Amino acid sequence: MSSTSIEALFALFKGEFGVSHRELATLILSSHPLADGMSPAQRAENTTWLTRYVVHAPMDSLQDRLFADFNLSARRVHHLLGQRCRADRDIFQVINGSSIMTNALGSADQKALVYRNALLRLNASFDDATEKARAALILTIASGCTDNVTLAIGLAQAYLRSNGLPFHEATPCPDALAQPSSDSPSIDTPPDSIGLIRLIDNRVASGPYRISTSGAGTTIGALALGKDAIADVNVDVSAEHLRVWRSQGHWLAQDLNSTNGSALIRSNGSCVFLTPGASVEIVPGDCIKLANNTLFSVIAMAAESSTAKEDA
Repeated sequence: MSSTSIEALFALFKGEFGVSHRELATLILSSHPLADGMSPAQRAENTTWLTRYVVHAPMDSLQDRLFADFNLSARRVHHLLGQRCRADRDIFQVINGSSIMTNALGSADQKALVYRNALLRLNASFDDATEKARAALILTIASGCTDNVTLAIGLAQAYLRSNGLPFHEATPCPDALAQPSSDSPSIDTPPDSIGLIRLIDNRVASGPYRISTSGAGTTIGALALGKDAIADVNVDVSAEHLRVWRSQGHWLAQDLNSTNGSALIRSNGSCVFLTPGASVEIVPGDCIKLANNTLFSVIAMAAESSTAKEDA
């Protein structure tokens, strides 16, 4: 049976840091009283209540009012771990090296990939071990309590920004009706559906990611979230790096002002470097290179059936 993100949170701190369920609950649950006059933190003294209504509760039953402010929770947990002589570098390494939370987040909307990418980006962003540990605690506690990785990343980002530290800057969305550039390839009939296959060392490393036919298309990036997003990338890929979408029967790609750039490698071996803001038509047989070595092959796919769309 797979764990929920809240179960993973309690398991992580108990297994890796020796923090009991009750100890963690007193640090992350709200001290504001509920209707009966008792706060969630006070109720946590009752092991049966804590187990049933928090640790093993369905995620959709966990209300926001149960939890303290996540920044406050992270400070409390950080203080407790410091009292137990856990170094900041160790705290981050344990969180970054554990698979408990990523396994619980699962593959839905690629939350696990985005959570993992956020930790990798955090590790590469700056050297301050204390701030790195605190940001990782915010990210992990908020993800565990809400199952909302977007919210968790936003809180970690806001914390770092308030302390003058880098993490992730948002990138703009392209115009869904942008026209292909003049160097677009000639193709008689573009396919109705395309997908991307991740290549690592010239070997297929993923199943095909179907590109959305909606106006917004598909966003690719280390922190890209959503039903149609692709986050299966290396750490040097920007948070929202590239968008692929369909316009007037053509498939277009546009770099979203990425840090390390994008390139399109045609089937004839020629290479087109994408200028941010300019759309380039892509066709099956092309390869899209993001940053230094994240490579996707463009393939034609059978049109998605109406039944499959309904199931999705």
